[in-house]
Amino acid sequence: MNVGDRVKVHADATSEFVIVSIDGEGAVIESVRDDVPGQFPLHARVERLVPVES
Repeated sequence: MNVGDRVKVHADATSEFVIVSIDGEGAVIESVRDDVPGQFPLHARVERLVPVES
């Protein structure tokens, strides 16, 4: 996984996020949708993120 990649927080998730930064085993992700209220960065473990299929 790299900064800028689109990911989901688990395999069955419908929401997509983009990786903003990676620091060791942790990542900061943000929703790819800018029309959702309360859009803010979330912290997640890199190992648990699932790449979005193109």
